[in-house]
Amino acid sequence: MPGSGYPRCSNKFGLLPGGAEVRMWANVELGEITVFDFNSFIGTKNYVLLVSKDGYWILLDVDRIDTNRGCYLARGDASTVREDF
Repeated sequence: MPGSGYPRCSNKFGLLPGGAEVRMWANVELGEITVFDFNSFIGTKNYVLLVSKDGYWILLDVDRIDTNRGCYLARGDASTVREDF
């Protein structure tokens, strides 16, 4: 996956559906995670933010029409989660 010479987006030609392959890679990278789904009603993309217990995160997008296609967008190593609002 990203950073290892593989493409940033999955394709439909692997053994697994593309979106599942990208999510499995992210889960291995982060370990136990919290998943935030941001569904868009405009355009064709939904966004998924995966956040680890340590604050590391990965942002993915998933095509609403072709759910086999998933893309890695960005990753980071700092986040703050607020539960007081």
